[in-house]
Amino acid sequence: MSEPRKRRPAPAGTGNGAHEQGQALTRDYIPERARDASLTKAGRVLRALVQCERLTRLDAWRRHGDSCLPSTIAGLQHTYGINIARRLERVEGRFSAAHVARYWIAPCERQDALSAFAVELVKAGAYRTVAEALEALGAADG
Repeated sequence: MSEPRKRRPAPAGTGNGAHEQGQALTRDYIPERARDASLTKAGRVLRALVQCERLTRLDAWRRHGDSCLPSTIAGLQHTYGINIARRLERVEGRFSAAHVARYWIAPCERQDALSAFAVELVKAGAYRTVAEALEALGAADG
């Protein structure tokens, strides 16, 4: 039996919104306290979206441990009132093709997503107030 091929992530400037913001978005983009926070599943997905990841349910399962991404996205939209963009894609599977949704944060929704992520960071105990978390994220964003 052969070893499964490991997939390398796409470079920071390819299709993750970095060109729209004029910055290279990497893991270092998020402050260390926010990266190391013990976030909920919704918080981990929101962090990934704020870092300009574009997720399918398979990506979310592999990278963030979320086995029901569409429900998590719906919960984030309902709780925080942010609009999360989506597009259906055809993905080749083991036996046949399937259609899955790919989710991301549009640049116009970025500030609302950062505010929601700040709330998640306070819930996780990484910061004491939302304003403190927003300041830290704003310094990283800036």
